Amino acid sequence: MLRERLIKGHKVIYDENAREGLDHIVYDLSYDETYSLFSKAKVKKELLLKTRLVEILISFQNQTVVL
Repeated sequence: MLRERLIKGHKVIYDENAREGLDHIVYDLSYDETYSLFSKAKVKKELLLKTRLVEILISFQNQTVVL
């Protein structure tokens, strides 16, 4: 089931399977890091963020971030 949440000024739609990646964005990244990440996803339409803890595929569709 898809859920919707506002994260640091961005509307984000996510599936419960993306919860770990969502938590990483919310709790581990600063506002500037999140803004930069979402801006890059907007330009490229899709972005893969890999850290040693999580791997997150971020898409940008219709002014909405999709995890």
